[in-house]
Amino acid sequence: MSDPVSQSVSEATLLTVGMSSANAAANLINTANTALCLSLMNAVANQQAGNMTRQTSAVQANTGIMSTGSAVQSAVVEKIL
Repeated sequence: MSDPVSQSVSEATLLTVGMSSANAAANLINTANTALCLSLMNAVANQQAGNMTRQTSAVQANTGIMSTGSAVQSAVVEKIL
């Protein structure tokens, strides 16, 4: 029979070696999940920023159209008077 201490150390080493591939796979999956999550968060942030820019452009366009109408009306009224 072998020494119990040697047997315990041997079993612990065998367990560590046996679990290394499973731990590596779990770390790889975790890293892939984190990268995917960050890319989706960036996509949402970019979409929100784009929506804000489009809304601002629409407001400025409407303001320009409304002020141009007033300017044209003022010019026409001045020529009539």
